[in-house]
Amino acid sequence: MEDKDVSHVQILPKALVHKDGFDDVFLTSFAVRGPRESVLGATLPRSHGFYCEFPVSNRAPDLATLIEICRQACFVVAHEQFDVPLGGAADAKFLMRELAGEFVDTSPFDTDEPVNVAVDCEVEHVARRAGQISALVWVFTVRVGEVVVGRARMAQTLMSRTVWGLMRSRLRNERGLPTRMAEVRPPGPSELAPAEVGRLNPDNVLLTAVSEAGGGYEAMVRADLSHPVMFDHPADYIFAMVQLEASRQLALVAASRRLDLPATRLEMCGVTAEYLAVAEFDLPTTLQARFSVPDADEPHLRLDIDATQQGRRVSTFGLSVRPAAGPRS
Repeated sequence: MEDKDVSHVQILPKALVHKDGFDDVFLTSFAVRGPRESVLGATLPRSHGFYCEFPVSNRAPDLATLIEICRQACFVVAHEQFDVPLGGAADAKFLMRELAGEFVDTSPFDTDEPVNVAVDCEVEHVARRAGQISALVWVFTVRVGEVVVGRARMAQTLMSRTVWGLMRSRLRNERGLPTRMAEVRPPGPSELAPAEVGRLNPDNVLLTAVSEAGGGYEAMVRADLSHPVMFDHPADYIFAMVQLEASRQLALVAASRRLDLPATRLEMCGVTAEYLAVAEFDLPTTLQARFSVPDADEPHLRLDIDATQQGRRVSTFGLSVRPAAGPRS
């Protein structure tokens, strides 16, 4: 049944979803349905250098694609429905605190046709400080028609750019870093082949120095500030979605070796994440993955992954990995 509040005719303005490139905007419409309810439209990329590297052999989206769509929706809902400032002196900074997502029914993705989705959103919690919104929690249900294909939940802290700048200076000083990050050289090539982390393009490989450790796996994050998708605007820290992608890749490496299956035949089907501190770009970031004991009813592997800097956890992830519906060549 067609949803009259959802359109897929054109993409939303890129500034509204905090993107610099039109090719990274997936949302196509927004409509308010209640004081805290709304619905958005989105179109899944049929070919994309980061979110759909296998446009012929397997264009089915990874869960990270649905999560990115919901992350973009956070901004639209905040600005359009809750009047959070966009641009100018009062421009708001969003900082991810919690993130969760899961596949529900992926059968609608088994098609050669373009896939349009509807994203039902409910704002679960609104916090205010001095009359300004200081935090929001969004809950998303992603549908293809009436079929629910995925769910997500995100919690973010909001602050003014002025407050963010002061906080960054203090945090960097406490960590023994200069207030302003010096120019960082691009990382060298990873020793991993892209296929080992379920990728096609070596520029999208975010891991290096992968090794077995304590019954699990350890790796270093390899990030490149010049990457046009992962870092589409200047930054001095590792974004939440970049940390998620690095953790996803380590989970695929570990699951591939445990199941003796190519990583290109595996997919992330569920994730929970907690971001505990700002992950500085100019500090080494270590990922440590260990297998969880799976429930008897679950046909997938579960991994717990910690990201640490200077011996301190900056984020933690729980990921579920399973064989994908179709192989990627």
